Amino acid sequence: MGPQRHARDCAELWVGQRIVRLGIWFRQWVRIGLRIGVDVRIDEWLVQQRFIIGQQVERVVVLLDLWLNVGVVVVRQRLGQYERIEFQRRRDGDVLDLTPRTVIAYTPYPAWSTRDLMPTARDIEEPLRALNAICPYYTMFPLDFPLRVLHGRAEKGDWVVDPFCGRGTTNFAARLLGLPSFGVDSSPVAVALTQAKLADARVSDVVRVAVSILDAMPSRVSVPQGEFWERAFERSVLRQVCWLRKELLRDCSSDSRLLLRAILLGALHGPRTKSAASHLSNQCPRTFAPKPDYAVRFWRKRRLEPPVVDVVEVVKTRARRYLSERPKQTTTHVVLGDSRAEGVFGKRKFRWAITSPPYYGMRTYIPDQWLRNWFLGGPAKVAYRPPERELDHGSAEAFADDLRKVWKGIAANAAEDARLVIRFGGIADRDVDPMELLKTSLSASGWRLTTAVSAGDANAGRRQATQFVHGGPAPKEEHDFYAVLA
Repeated sequence: MGPQRHARDCAELWVGQRIVRLGIWFRQWVRIGLRIGVDVRIDEWLVQQRFIIGQQVERVVVLLDLWLNVGVVVVRQRLGQYERIEFQRRRDGDVLDLTPRTVIAYTPYPAWSTRDLMPTARDIEEPLRALNAICPYYTMFPLDFPLRVLHGRAEKGDWVVDPFCGRGTTNFAARLLGLPSFGVDSSPVAVALTQAKLADARVSDVVRVAVSILDAMPSRVSVPQGEFWERAFERSVLRQVCWLRKELLRDCSSDSRLLLRAILLGALHGPRTKSAASHLSNQCPRTFAPKPDYAVRFWRKRRLEPPVVDVVEVVKTRARRYLSERPKQTTTHVVLGDSRAEGVFGKRKFRWAITSPPYYGMRTYIPDQWLRNWFLGGPAKVAYRPPERELDHGSAEAFADDLRKVWKGIAANAAEDARLVIRFGGIADRDVDPMELLKTSLSASGWRLTTAVSAGDANAGRRQATQFVHGGPAPKEEHDFYAVLA
């Protein structure tokens, strides 16, 4: 039996004196399923979710973060026929729990566009968000996440902060929506990528800078020594990379140079292709740097030689890909520093804090990015010693205490109606419940946890390269935590 036509329906729920709109649409196959898109606005706080369920009696739960102790809307469906809509409410401490409450009337309402129901990164045209992919970063969360939080809720002029900005996804989402933002990270690679996503320059300007730097390259250029470097890059390519590195370390003050630096970070290593080269290296992962000894054995065994690459052409191709259309620039500030430090957030008042801290036990950000870190001035070898600005991973208690310092710092700079949204999970080799760890960090932090929603596991969002590393334990479930000032 083939698929039948789409059907859409919507509803209005009356909760006290407030009107909530619920949009429902589904596709019928041999077995009937239901897809729910929800748009709920109460007291200017909007929470949206999407769920897929199966046949017969199932429940779709939408958690609402509300001031008036309103609770949870539940939709039931049996074989395509709507049964009823239940309203549930109960609070267990500071977190919503699910307990049956009362039945609320259901009335049909004309359908509206799903774009109004579920604003995501798809609402932003592809060329405008292309810059978000300027360089891979292993721990990134999807652009949909901060866009979904901010779109339709944030107001013009609202400052957005990410104290663990990573590759700048939250800051870039703020830029797409015309909002000012502030980012902090302890990794030079993370800060370089975030700065680039907030910069603005034409393709021609970026290419012109690359050409002018290489035109001034002397006949002799200092390059790192060792078999790894000889096998990782063709000799003339390595000379150009080292000269570009030196000049960008000397001066990276303009937007054109910030973007050129990020483009080169993205192109520095990655897989070889049969068509035009997209990376500068021998066969490598694109997301994290290969460890030298293993990489040399890998290349030797497969007799892989580093390719001769036109560096300027790679820059030009990537600049066209990421800068063909540029989002409007907004006020931004990015800091290489410690988000636990007093005064790191300045005197700004933030209304939105959206972040994903390092997971407890994840301490390999710099070693995994050692080649890009080298390009930014780091050593030409893997450095396993953790940086001074890293959170304390010695114990779960110490880690939670460090996170608490960050949350306190944001609370001190938060507007009265500020919201803190955190995506957090865990790694398989740490026997700690990530949800309890995050809840502990929020205690006595100046924030009150209102809602915790499952975000699945990290596999769907990972872009882990597989040229050198395969498999590994399944990641733990991630959750999105919503908090307000205590």
